Amino acid sequence: MSALKSNMFVVLTLVAVRVQSALWSIISDCDETFNYWEPLHYVLKGSGFQTWEYSPEFGLRSYSYLWLHALPAKIVGLVVDNGVVIFYSVRCLLAVVCALLEYRLYKVLGRKCGGGVCNLWLFFQLVNAGMYISSTALLPSSFAMYITLATIAAWLNEDTRTGVAVTALSGLIGWPFAVIVAVPFVLEQLFWRKQFVPFVKNALFFGCLFGVPIVLIDSIYFGKFTVAALNIIHYNVFTSHGPDLYGVEPVMFYAKNLFLNHNITMMLSLAYPIVVIVAGALGVRNTKNRLSPMRGLWVMSPLYLWLLVFVVQPHKEERFIFPVYPFFSLGTALLLDQTFSHLKRYYGAAKSSIPNRLMGFAVLGVALSLGITRMMANSMYYSAPMTILNGLPAANGQEMNVCYGKEWYRFPGSFFLPPNYRARFVESSFTGILPAYYQETHNGTQIVHDYFNDQNKGHPHMLFELNECDFLVDLDTGVFYDEQNKEPNYSADRKMWSIVDSIEFVLAARSESFARAYYVPSFSYSYLVYGRYNLLQRINIMSNYRPRGAIAKVFFDRIHNDDVIQQIDMTTWYTMGKLPRKYGGLYHHLNGPDELTLEWLERSKKTSGRFWLQLCHEVAKLFLNMFMTQTDINGFLKRGSMFILSEMQFDEFLTAGGFFQHRERQSALNVCDIGAGDGEVTLRLVHTLQQKRSWQVTTYATESSWTMRNRLNEKNFIVLETLNQIHQADLIVCFNVLDRCFDPHVMLSDIYESLDQSGFALIALVLPYSHYVEKNSSHLPLRTLLEPWPPEKRLTVEEELEMFFDVLQSVGFKIRTWTKAPYLCEGDLRQSFYWLTDYVVLCSK
Repeated sequence: MSALKSNMFVVLTLVAVRVQSALWSIISDCDETFNYWEPLHYVLKGSGFQTWEYSPEFGLRSYSYLWLHALPAKIVGLVVDNGVVIFYSVRCLLAVVCALLEYRLYKVLGRKCGGGVCNLWLFFQLVNAGMYISSTALLPSSFAMYITLATIAAWLNEDTRTGVAVTALSGLIGWPFAVIVAVPFVLEQLFWRKQFVPFVKNALFFGCLFGVPIVLIDSIYFGKFTVAALNIIHYNVFTSHGPDLYGVEPVMFYAKNLFLNHNITMMLSLAYPIVVIVAGALGVRNTKNRLSPMRGLWVMSPLYLWLLVFVVQPHKEERFIFPVYPFFSLGTALLLDQTFSHLKRYYGAAKSSIPNRLMGFAVLGVALSLGITRMMANSMYYSAPMTILNGLPAANGQEMNVCYGKEWYRFPGSFFLPPNYRARFVESSFTGILPAYYQETHNGTQIVHDYFNDQNKGHPHMLFELNECDFLVDLDTGVFYDEQNKEPNYSADRKMWSIVDSIEFVLAARSESFARAYYVPSFSYSYLVYGRYNLLQRINIMSNYRPRGAIAKVFFDRIHNDDVIQQIDMTTWYTMGKLPRKYGGLYHHLNGPDELTLEWLERSKKTSGRFWLQLCHEVAKLFLNMFMTQTDINGFLKRGSMFILSEMQFDEFLTAGGFFQHRERQSALNVCDIGAGDGEVTLRLVHTLQQKRSWQVTTYATESSWTMRNRLNEKNFIVLETLNQIHQADLIVCFNVLDRCFDPHVMLSDIYESLDQSGFALIALVLPYSHYVEKNSSHLPLRTLLEPWPPEKRLTVEEELEMFFDVLQSVGFKIRTWTKAPYLCEGDLRQSFYWLTDYVVLCSK
């Protein structure tokens, strides 16, 4: 019973770890998407991308391999017709298959090599980042890795028939080069065991058993006799361009990738031959291990043979090493087991116990820490492409286009697209050949297209016009938008694109190597540079129809803009995607919009919908613009009212910042609003203070617009010429003035000096930062608030916030709390309301 429980624990542990890979591992190679997930989608759904390898002209890939996964996927599709569910179901199936094959080898290692080797091998497999990546990848090289597990088990069990069967299956349906793993096994059968006739019989039998249906299926799909395994060998071995058109890398490419994914197990497994040679020379043998040192080295020889073959090839890909990944764990387990035995033999059980344990814990600890942190880094830093398409809205029966430019190789596949969506490729600096959609006919796989070639030469057929894209996936690296660049930062083109969804994505080129390779809590963050992986929506996503008449155009814009507004998730007005590093702990989240905010929005819709009133305003503005500023016009027409926080939100925010503390004995408050406009925002704040403690509030204001000053006088504000006229103020409000004044630094100093020792300042700034001085011919300030400005690269909001808060602290302010809120403005004929993103901060002296 205990053995049964132990076996069940091992199986469940392996399955649990592999399923975690299925659910959280990223697609690390675009070849997996375009050569396997996309054709699989075509087989299942009748649509998907086709690469040149699937063209009948070349026939390098096998549809039989796809059907190994299509059959269970079709069963899942009968229950749940959802692409994402099918995708992860196939992955989970691969996870279970890998886990069961690992368990089979674990049991064989236990019988043939002892409990020490099998347990060490199991541990290294579980914490191995390479196995985490490869175990659930839909790639022939991962399939070959499964076969490697079965081959080693058959080899150690001396099960020739199974060994030949799985090798034949791997070479014919998966990846023909995977048979290299079985070369030592074949040589052993032919020359050592003298099993020539049985081997040939088994090879012919299984070759025909698997080969005939595979060739038949592929020939039906390609419309002519096709042996995909022979075609791929011919292309890679017997053509002058096959091995060096894609992914040509130096030898260090494999060294770096193997260390990242296998760390200490790579070094120890490669050092295993040295230990074996030394042990052989000394005549030492592990008494607990039935494998002699030389036999162990022979079992490990496929790893060294594989590396010898693939290291010298110019075309290098991480996936090419997948088939031998289990050998790194095996080599390390054999080396440690043999080393422990040698030390015990020479020094005795008592003296060798401590060194053996120290060595074992050190190796296990390094493998565990580097393996887990590598897995977490892959899943946490680079998972955005797998989830960003979740933000796509329903297509409602129309065909919608999601475009990829420089991010084409991170497209996760059509399984992630909602119904009626198409992925498209727009021009980028990549000039190689891209995939194209299969012809969606009954013979779509048999059609030869003139735009496919085996020379990696791009063709215009695969490119899509940017102006026809409804959505665009783009990586925002922080640079400014440059329309002359073939790979511009589309996220910075706010006139053309709005952000639907945004997810953090580590910019590897600008981050420290160790931090981006391994996730270390509290450490890695400081050495990483993040970009934003954005799903963008074209701002004018309606049809190209435009009415001709001026009034008709106004009505058309109104209907369109209000339709866009209806689709906005207003909770994002109050939500931060990422907090600035230095000041994140001071952030206070407001739940909004609340009832009072929604009431204001509804009133704005009604006011802006009064056609004749708004038309009169438009006509008046045409005349008044000749001698009045826009603010003066708004004051004169009594329009353009603003809204930032409701009374309840002011109360919550001031309470969170500690404004009401130690004011129990205070009966009166002096409040001053700088640039108060029509005073509506100030009145909400004053009502909040009066309702909170029944204070007698004296309200002061400054305002440069003469029409707005008249409106403030009507509301019984005490209007000041300058801020210097008030001293010992309890609360000074400065909403969205710092980026509109001539010298914001002088203004901040004046605010600080005018406050009482226990006074607070409530300051708001619109970001992204842009400075505009209305009453100035150049419209430029004497000094910008954020310096230097403009920066060398476009800053993120988090970086701008840090600069802003640093400026406040340099004046002497202590930041108590801050939040994000919408800066709302009453609408007009064209739109019900307008908004910007405000960042409100509460400071004290």
